[in-house]
Amino acid sequence: IIFINLWNTWCGPCVWEMSSMQNLFNEVRNDNLVFLFVSDEDQETLRDFLRSRNLNLPVYTVSKGQLPLGREVVPMTYIIYKDGRTVYKFVGSAVWDTPEIKIFLKELSK
Repeated sequence: IIFINLWNTWCGPCVWEMSSMQNLFNEVRNDNLVFLFVSDEDQETLRDFLRSRNLNLPVYTVSKGQLPLGREVVPMTYIIYKDGRTVYKFVGSAVWDTPEIKIFLKELSK
């Protein structure tokens, strides 16, 4: 199962949801659940952002303007099932460390 969040440091809604994503990452990550936080900003900007907020999320960068999955806006979050199907897509910011989302991800990753 892949949890993908497309985001940028300049995006207020992206920044707002990061703490709940960190909590979710800490609580449900396992061998069958991969988290990817993807931005098209440079690595130094991303590293400085993570340090300044005490985040240790697995953040990746892609070439400017090359965000995957047909990015419409940020933040955008996808959950991809092991057969490659998108089972969840959410546009905008959210609270990600709710019991419902934790249960959903744990069930998917069994």
